[in-house]
Amino acid sequence: MTKSLTNRLYLKQRLYTLQMKKGMSVKEHIENFNKVIHDLKNTNIKIDDEDQALILLCSL
Repeated sequence: MTKSLTNRLYLKQRLYTLQMKKGMSVKEHIENFNKVIHDLKNTNIKIDDEDQALILLCSL
């Protein structure tokens, strides 16, 4: 994944607006969440564990 400003903004927006969809399993939602976190790490953006937990809880 590229490290462009546009891509980093897109990934941050995906993370902060992620919501569990009706009918989606918790496992699938967590997999989607972890994919976004992984993509952010690949662009040198680190979200600390506490923030990840809070964002995940708010997305349920």
